[in-house]
Amino acid sequence: MAVLFRQSRTTRTSAPAATPYRPGIADLTPRLLPRLWPYWVTVYRRTWRGSVITSFLMPFLYLTAMGIGLGSFVDDNAGPAALVE
Repeated sequence: MAVLFRQSRTTRTSAPAATPYRPGIADLTPRLLPRLWPYWVTVYRRTWRGSVITSFLMPFLYLTAMGIGLGSFVDDNAGPAALVE
């Protein structure tokens, strides 16, 4: 983190001070990837069941509840003739 100093009014510089080089994520990725890969594999192994439940089971339960809940309001024997009347 860069430390900022307040300039006095009598001291003025013609050029701003050079900022130190700070590597970006593109510079760090090749070096850090071998260290981070085992960590994320371990995290995935611990949490995959929760993602399966939220991805597949919850929509299935929602659609089942809508089918049973809204299906109870629909008459089973109405057919297309009920639309004409």
